[in-house]
Amino acid sequence: MTKTQKQLQNRANGWVNDPAVGLGISYKDFAPKAIPVGAIRFYEPGKMRWFELNGSTQQHLFTAHYTSLEDGGDLGVWLVDENGKFAYLSPWFEAANDSDFLSIDEVMAYYRIQHKTLKNPQRAAEFEEFIRYG
Repeated sequence: MTKTQKQLQNRANGWVNDPAVGLGISYKDFAPKAIPVGAIRFYEPGKMRWFELNGSTQQHLFTAHYTSLEDGGDLGVWLVDENGKFAYLSPWFEAANDSDFLSIDEVMAYYRIQHKTLKNPQRAAEFEEFIRYG
Protein backbone atom coordinates (compact mmCIF):
# COMPACT_ATOMS: atom_id res chain seq x y z
CA MET A 1 0.00 0.00 0.00
CA THR A 2 1.33 3.40 -0.96
CA LYS A 3 1.65 5.85 1.89
CA THR A 4 0.58 9.48 1.56
CA GLN A 5 2.98 12.37 2.07
CA LYS A 6 1.37 13.12 5.43
CA GLN A 7 1.76 9.49 6.56
CA LEU A 8 5.46 9.57 5.64
CA GLN A 9 5.93 12.86 7.51
CA ASN A 10 4.13 11.45 10.54
CA ARG A 11 6.33 8.34 10.39
CA ALA A 12 9.51 10.45 10.62
CA ASN A 13 8.07 12.63 13.37
CA GLY A 14 7.09 9.48 15.27
CA TRP A 15 10.69 8.27 15.32
CA VAL A 16 11.84 11.56 16.83
CA ASN A 17 9.08 11.58 19.44
CA ASP A 18 9.77 8.01 20.59
CA PRO A 19 12.74 8.14 23.01
CA ALA A 20 13.50 4.49 22.30
CA VAL A 21 13.93 5.10 18.57
CA GLY A 22 15.29 8.48 17.48
CA LEU A 23 15.93 9.58 13.91
CA GLY A 24 18.99 9.52 11.69
CA ILE A 25 19.46 11.37 8.42
CA SER A 26 22.05 10.45 5.81
CA TYR A 27 22.77 12.38 2.64
CA LYS A 28 23.04 10.37 -0.52
CA ASP A 29 25.74 12.50 -2.16
CA PHE A 30 27.23 14.61 0.60
CA ALA A 31 28.27 12.49 3.57
CA PRO A 32 28.54 8.75 4.11
CA LYS A 33 27.56 8.86 7.78
CA ALA A 34 24.09 9.12 9.26
CA ILE A 35 23.57 12.02 11.64
CA PRO A 36 21.26 11.39 14.60
CA VAL A 37 18.74 14.21 14.66
CA GLY A 38 17.40 15.99 17.73
CA ALA A 39 14.11 17.12 16.22
CA ILE A 40 12.48 17.26 12.84
CA ARG A 41 9.43 19.23 11.83
CA PHE A 42 7.49 19.69 8.62
CA TYR A 43 6.20 23.23 9.10
CA GLU A 44 5.06 23.86 5.56
CA PRO A 45 4.77 21.84 2.35
CA GLY A 46 8.14 21.20 0.78
CA LYS A 47 10.19 22.34 3.77
CA MET A 48 11.61 20.27 6.59
CA ARG A 49 13.64 21.76 9.40
CA TRP A 50 15.71 19.94 11.96
CA PHE A 51 18.39 20.54 14.48
CA GLU A 52 21.32 18.46 15.60
CA LEU A 53 22.47 18.54 19.20
CA ASN A 54 26.19 18.63 18.64
CA GLY A 55 29.09 20.94 18.04
CA SER A 56 30.23 23.88 20.12
CA THR A 57 26.80 25.46 20.53
CA GLN A 58 24.86 22.19 20.81
CA GLN A 59 22.40 23.48 18.23
CA HIS A 60 22.77 23.39 14.48
CA LEU A 61 19.68 24.26 12.46
CA PHE A 62 19.15 22.93 8.94
CA THR A 63 16.44 23.34 6.34
CA ALA A 64 15.80 20.89 3.52
CA HIS A 65 13.60 21.84 0.58
CA TYR A 66 11.99 18.83 -1.04
CA THR A 67 9.33 18.19 -3.64
CA SER A 68 8.09 14.93 -2.12
CA LEU A 69 8.75 12.11 0.31
CA GLU A 70 9.15 8.54 -0.84
CA ASP A 71 8.70 5.33 1.09
CA GLY A 72 12.13 3.77 1.56
CA GLY A 73 10.95 0.31 2.52
CA ASP A 74 10.14 -1.17 5.90
CA LEU A 75 11.60 1.70 7.90
CA GLY A 76 13.11 4.54 5.90
CA VAL A 77 11.76 7.63 4.17
CA TRP A 78 13.52 9.42 1.30
CA LEU A 79 13.50 13.17 0.78
CA VAL A 80 13.19 13.93 -2.93
CA ASP A 81 13.87 17.18 -4.78
CA GLU A 82 13.94 18.11 -8.49
CA ASN A 83 17.21 16.16 -8.87
CA GLY A 84 15.92 12.98 -7.21
CA LYS A 85 16.44 11.35 -3.82
CA PHE A 86 18.92 13.33 -1.74
CA ALA A 87 18.54 12.26 1.90
CA TYR A 88 17.36 9.18 3.75
CA LEU A 89 15.57 9.37 7.08
CA SER A 90 15.52 6.28 9.26
CA PRO A 91 15.45 5.18 12.89
CA TRP A 92 18.93 5.62 14.36
CA PHE A 93 19.29 1.92 15.14
CA GLU A 94 18.84 1.04 11.46
CA ALA A 95 21.56 3.51 10.51
CA ALA A 96 23.85 2.15 13.22
CA ASN A 97 23.55 -1.34 11.79
CA ASP A 98 24.82 -0.24 8.37
CA SER A 99 28.60 -0.22 7.95
CA ASP A 100 28.47 3.07 5.99
CA PHE A 101 26.96 4.89 8.96
CA LEU A 102 28.01 5.62 12.51
CA SER A 103 28.85 2.74 14.82
CA ILE A 104 26.27 1.74 17.42
CA ASP A 105 28.54 3.12 20.18
CA GLU A 106 28.80 6.51 18.43
CA VAL A 107 25.05 6.66 17.91
CA MET A 108 24.31 5.68 21.51
CA ALA A 109 26.66 8.35 22.89
CA TYR A 110 25.13 10.97 20.63
CA TYR A 111 21.58 9.91 21.44
CA ARG A 112 22.26 10.10 25.20
CA ILE A 113 23.28 13.75 24.76
CA GLN A 114 20.07 14.47 22.84
CA HIS A 115 17.89 12.69 25.38
CA LYS A 116 19.50 14.44 28.36
CA THR A 117 19.25 17.85 26.70
CA LEU A 118 15.63 17.52 25.60
CA LYS A 119 14.57 16.08 28.95
CA ASN A 120 14.81 19.60 30.38
CA PRO A 121 11.43 21.24 29.52
CA GLN A 122 12.91 24.71 29.22
CA ARG A 123 15.68 23.49 26.92
CA ALA A 124 13.16 21.55 24.82
CA ALA A 125 11.01 24.68 24.48
CA GLU A 126 14.06 26.71 23.44
CA PHE A 127 14.85 24.18 20.72
CA GLU A 128 11.27 24.26 19.47
CA GLU A 129 11.49 28.02 19.17
CA PHE A 130 14.89 27.70 17.52
CA ILE A 131 13.65 25.22 14.93
CA ARG A 132 10.63 27.39 14.10
CA TYR A 133 12.37 30.74 13.82
CA GLY A 134 16.08 30.00 13.42
